[in-house]
Amino acid sequence: MGAGRALGCSVAVLGWAALWLGCGGGPLKTYPVEGTVRLDGQPLASGSVVFVSQLRQGEKAYTARATIGPQGTYRLTTFTPGDGAVAGPHRVAVLASSRERSPMEGGRVQQVVPWHYASPSTSGLEVQVRPGPNRIDLELVSSSGSVSPPGNRSERAGQKN
Repeated sequence: MGAGRALGCSVAVLGWAALWLGCGGGPLKTYPVEGTVRLDGQPLASGSVVFVSQLRQGEKAYTARATIGPQGTYRLTTFTPGDGAVAGPHRVAVLASSRERSPMEGGRVQQVVPWHYASPSTSGLEVQVRPGPNRIDLELVSSSGSVSPPGNRSERAGQKN
């Protein structure tokens, strides 16, 4: 490989790193976020939670994710396991489903929470992550036990910080 090509590759790698790290010299600081997800007052036994930051760094929106544990608990991850989420406002999605039987037995996936919670844009769940440890409990409400398509209803998350 020629010197010009090696220099070009080095510049490309440095440029990519600068875009990834931003002007601040490193990834954004994250803060621990944990909580419990409840549907009609009962902890969800499984599923996932997604927090989408409403503050952007350039074109990048930061997303934190977690798996809901058997007692309804979660702990968010953005860059490294359990590191939390970036500070600021977030929209939240909660996904939880169950399967009666395997697909081979004709089983189908059944949504445990109403569909509108599956998207940050339709869930109505908005929370604030603050510097320092955060406890954010999410209180979901089903309506008449029905599972409806996205966008029909909207509730607010219960938040404790």
